[in-house]
Amino acid sequence: MTEEFAGAMVTVIPIILLLAGVEWHNRVKDDVDKAKQRLEKLRRGESAPYERPPMWRYFLDVVWVALVVSHGIAEAYLITWLAGTERPAAPGWADFIATTGGAGFLLVILLGLGPAVARFGRLRDEADQLEEALNLQMAGQSDHVSTQRPPSSP
Repeated sequence: MTEEFAGAMVTVIPIILLLAGVEWHNRVKDDVDKAKQRLEKLRRGESAPYERPPMWRYFLDVVWVALVVSHGIAEAYLITWLAGTERPAAPGWADFIATTGGAGFLLVILLGLGPAVARFGRLRDEADQLEEALNLQMAGQSDHVSTQRPPSSP
């Protein structure tokens, strides 16, 4: 590990964690807002079934915790390494730190894109349902029109 690499990563890792934290907060805020909406419906006596999050969300939670821990370990090692007078090459640590930083960067991207992709999917599904209902309604009207007899002439 070089001093330049360590100096760069000791700065980059907290930024990655900060960005990931903001994205994570937004995701959790969305979940809390949905829970509040459900609770309000239940208080009004309306039906509000619980929508279980998809399995990939649980997987993402585990990955998030693992990356936060690994970023903390990497940051602590970098600070210690930079503060010391002896600086061993530590290629294993350099690989770990580079991998951790890269994985954190990917997590930031996924946390930012994931909700957008999910919203797009929900909107697409809603549009498909509305289109299907409209097609059924139009088909019903055309059946009704074709079964009517023209008025008889006197």
